[in-house]
Amino acid sequence: MKKNKSTIFILLLLFNISCQSDQISKSFNAEDLKGEKWYFYSINDGVAYPCVRQTNLLFLEDGSLEIETFIHNKDYTCSGPIKSKANWTLENNNTALRYGNEVYSLTQLTNMELIKTIKSKEGKEYKWVYKRKE
Repeated sequence: MKKNKSTIFILLLLFNISCQSDQISKSFNAEDLKGEKWYFYSINDGVAYPCVRQTNLLFLEDGSLEIETFIHNKDYTCSGPIKSKANWTLENNNTALRYGNEVYSLTQLTNMELIKTIKSKEGKEYKWVYKRKE
């Protein structure tokens, strides 16, 4: 019986450590942001209209960001691109992305997918997914 209790205790301890490690923020590399355009894919798991999925971000070496926004109109036409620029930086040990007047938490950054989140003043979380063209 003691052996079973010890085994259960060790398994619970390992499970607890595993859960805690999932909560540790991962640091991201600025180089992964640069190079190719990131195309908007979804917000809060709702896939965007094809027109809106042309919206893109291009992070440049000099710390500037080029943004092209496309809008799906009520009459199902597409407007854009609306071009804008901002400066960008990684903050908080490369776990947060600042551009414009906002700071986004980075939850994923691979060579093909960028996921950023932000909480509104009311506490609602918004999650944007961007992807690179394959």
